[in-house]
Amino acid sequence: MRYLVISPCEDSRSGKEFETGHEFLPEPDAEQAKRLIDAGCLRAIPDDSPLLPGTDATDATIVSLKEDVARLLEANTDLRNQLTTAQSDLFDARADAGKLSSERDDLRGQLDAANSRVADLEKSATQEQNPSSTEKPAAKTKASA
Repeated sequence: MRYLVISPCEDSRSGKEFETGHEFLPEPDAEQAKRLIDAGCLRAIPDDSPLLPGTDATDATIVSLKEDVARLLEANTDLRNQLTTAQSDLFDARADAGKLSSERDDLRGQLDAANSRVADLEKSATQEQNPSSTEKPAAKTKASA
């Protein structure tokens, strides 16, 4: 959180003095900020506010680096979420592939059984249409004249 100095004060950590209208940088810790706000010295300002006049280059660099770190952390979080989603999708896809493989194997077994049954039926039909060669045709008799 960033803070605007609304009443002159001194940073107890560094001894740096702040004038009204300047930004309190580097940012105070939560306890120090509460104490200075309660004393009427600081007011919170949005993190995305431009740097205030009177902010020195070192402090501006610190703010800029903190903003860069915040953006990188957010991007890192987004990437981690995307990776987690991708890993979950991959796990689901592998499970689906396993189920499909099992179903494929079952269908192959059913197809093999059906093909075997068709072959048996064809063999049976062929035998019914063509009596076996072991049977001899009936002998022709000569008619007597």
